[in-house]
Amino acid sequence: MTHVNAPLTPEGRQRLVTRALTDGRPISHIAAEAGIARSTLTKWVARYREEGVDSLEDRSS
Repeated sequence: MTHVNAPLTPEGRQRLVTRALTDGRPISHIAAEAGIARSTLTKWVARYREEGVDSLEDRSS
């Protein structure tokens, strides 16, 4: 279940991470377009690189 305040679903996070890794554009630009903080997308990209797609699932606060 997605948290009420979560900016995106796990699928949406994966789309953004994929864009960040393949588009060659700055993470800050991709994050701004999605309406999230640059630091959040940076965190998701790092988790994805370390743990794969399962790392983008919701986590407890």
